[in-house]
Amino acid sequence: MVSAAHGLTSRVAGRRRAASDDLIRTLSALPRDSRTFGLIHGDIGVGNFCVDERGGITLFDFDEAQYSWFVEDIALQLYYLVYVYGGEDGQAYREDQARRFMKHFMRGYLLEHALDDEWLGRIPLFLRLRELIVYIGSFRSWDGDETFGSSDNQWFKDWIAESKARIENGIPIVNIWT
Repeated sequence: MVSAAHGLTSRVAGRRRAASDDLIRTLSALPRDSRTFGLIHGDIGVGNFCVDERGGITLFDFDEAQYSWFVEDIALQLYYLVYVYGGEDGQAYREDQARRFMKHFMRGYLLEHALDDEWLGRIPLFLRLRELIVYIGSFRSWDGDETFGSSDNQWFKDWIAESKARIENGIPIVNIWT
């Protein structure tokens, strides 16, 4: 994922580019061992799993599968849960949702895979990576106006502005680990 993100940063200007490059250097320096790095699903959203009548979970749709750090799979789910909350009240809503998610998600996750607090503390790095990737993806149909002023989607315009600020300042969308 780091090499793919590095190729995308050529589309990011100014302070976002510097912050992006710094993030990629930090991620590239992380250890890659069998306890922390391996094959991840990369897209465990509500449309990519089902739960049977006995509570068993079946994952499908592996087109985003990749080799990465295991905490990235956690960060991906967390990012897509909280990014919808923006504006003045958004941070409080995101933190509340993040705490609730982590409490329940990790209860099940730790039954299958051990992950120490040091790695959980690195989730904000992967939240920043996901935000960078989503932000860059927003420019697929870019008309040249970085604020997307011609868009009639106010939520999207607000998200772009907030995301840009977080990327430039190296701030994860939520950080409940500090």
